[in-house]
Amino acid sequence: MMKNTPPPPQTTHTRATRNNLVIGRVTVIHSRITIRGPAIIGDHSDIEPNTYISPYTTIGDRIRAREDL
Repeated sequence: MMKNTPPPPQTTHTRATRNNLVIGRVTVIHSRITIRGPAIIGDHSDIEPNTYISPYTTIGDRIRAREDL
């Protein structure tokens, strides 16, 4: 029996812009997160599982998001 493991986190290596989101360089986006844009996530940040980022949120560089923002 296989365990239901989440997919590996996604890491951006260059600044990405799409769907009213700006995601910084070397930022890790884990599974099971919700981002409602427009939103900006800075460089070298880590968005952990089960995180909700609300519209018009700006997250700075080198931030670890663990709870709803």
